[in-house]
Amino acid sequence: MPVIKNILRRGQIKYQGLKDFDVFVQEEQTLAEGAATSDYFKITNFPTPLPSGNSFFSIEGSDLLKDNIEIKTEILDANGKPIFHYPVFNRSTPRSVDVTIEIIGGSVVSGTGTFIILGELDPNKFDIPIAFQDTYNIRVVSPINIDIDIPNTRPIKFFKPPVINVSELVKENIVYSGGESTEDTTSILSITGSGTFFGGTNSGKQAGSPELRPYDEERPRQNDDFSTGER
Repeated sequence: MPVIKNILRRGQIKYQGLKDFDVFVQEEQTLAEGAATSDYFKITNFPTPLPSGNSFFSIEGSDLLKDNIEIKTEILDANGKPIFHYPVFNRSTPRSVDVTIEIIGGSVVSGTGTFIILGELDPNKFDIPIAFQDTYNIRVVSPINIDIDIPNTRPIKFFKPPVINVSELVKENIVYSGGESTEDTTSILSITGSGTFFGGTNSGKQAGSPELRPYDEERPRQNDDFSTGER
């Protein structure tokens, strides 16, 4: 998806320091071909490498995690600077959440970055020390490749069906006859048309679908925590 340089909508994010949080279990993973084989989280469609512009990936929890616990995520560039990302609440599936990543201009440097996830283990399935109970106690860390100089060829996914409205426009067109003559001829060019375009089944939800929930432009973006839903 191409870069949209709109400074009024540029996302801001603060460093959370998730890599320094004291946890009971840490899992090191590699996002091979955009997916991770973590025992605790299912990550798919992660851009490899991560380009400029807008991209998205999907994240899903597992049965090893405690129910109804919001997870925390952090994406860092090669200098350890956080990269803006936020969940899209119009879910593709009941079990997963799509997360949008936004890289604008020179806000991020290329190189090896880090993707970090914090969650909480199910206490009924693990013998968890008291010090790590009722808090984030599982961390998944994965290196990521960032290249802001390559073209962004990621697919465009419409979370709200796009609409195009066409209206009639009539303009006068003056045509000069040329030569020494001062006489001009006038013709009328008329362009008419009307219609509406929707994204279709391959671009998010179709218009009129009972599952469609229009994106709320006024809703503040939440960029560091969200729920993976029931597992």
